[in-house]
Amino acid sequence: MLAALAQTGPIPLTKLSSILGVERSALARNLKPLVRSGFVSTYTGDDKRVRMANISRSGNAKLKKALPYWGKAQARLAQELGSDDVSQLVAMLRSVNKRIDLRD
Repeated sequence: MLAALAQTGPIPLTKLSSILGVERSALARNLKPLVRSGFVSTYTGDDKRVRMANISRSGNAKLKKALPYWGKAQARLAQELGSDDVSQLVAMLRSVNKRIDLRD
């Protein structure tokens, strides 16, 4: 979630939930600890009906610390699965994501 917010900048919660592929209520539940920890801020947008989210400075710092671990985890998975299985997994996940998008 922090990575998505770092890439998008301030974003409406409904759009963030769409990008992440999660329901709006699940997004709200998962944002609460990030907001409590000061990694993310949420606020009302210019349109008072729209809730916005943005990564904070401490959220960016936490993300920078976490990225090397994420990279190591991805490399380990790739090593365990092998390049053919990783390619198949990525293709399958893209296919699932497209099918979900078509339902919305």
